[in-house]
Amino acid sequence: MPTKKGRIAVTLEDEIYQWIVERATNDGRPLANLAAFLLTRAVKEEINKEDNVTADGENAA
Repeated sequence: MPTKKGRIAVTLEDEIYQWIVERATNDGRPLANLAAFLLTRAVKEEINKEDNVTADGENAA
C-alpha cells in the first residue's frame, strides 16, 4: 500500500550532510529517518512561534 506521507528531495551543504550522516550512524538509525525527525522538529518549532505571535495579537506573517 502506498504511503500517505509526503516526500521531498533536498540538497544540503556538505557540512550539514556530513553532520547528519555521522549523527545517524552514531544513533544507529537510517539517514532518512533522522533527517525527517530533524525537519519535523524544526517545522513544529516554527509553527509554535507563529502561534505565539498570533496569540499575542500580532500578524504571524
